[in-house]
Amino acid sequence: MWKEIDKQIDLKAETPAVESASFLSRLGRWLDRYRSQIITGAVSAGAVATLALVLHGGGSATTHTSHDPIDVRPVVHRPAEIEDLDTPEGTSTVFNLDDEDGSTTVIWVTAEDTVEGI
Repeated sequence: MWKEIDKQIDLKAETPAVESASFLSRLGRWLDRYRSQIITGAVSAGAVATLALVLHGGGSATTHTSHDPIDVRPVVHRPAEIEDLDTPEGTSTVFNLDDEDGSTTVIWVTAEDTVEGI
């Protein structure tokens, strides 16, 4: 085994500088050294992509454009009815706004130490 190591060391000492080698030859040597890692990575990426397509349903997701109507459903089907709100160390105001689209309740809370007019 030591004879083979000595031969490799002697061959490397006699080999001209790698700087003069072309890009394609350096790329070929690099691919020879890391072939198994490249193949493993490519196979793994392919397996993950295949699983993603299979589990996602074959890419059947729909996309909405600006012309497609988006179905929006309210979370609460009945309007909130808040008349008054107790706020310790502050004040609160409740607004119930009704229009043709439905109703909206806005609760405005202000701390007592807030300086108004600034």
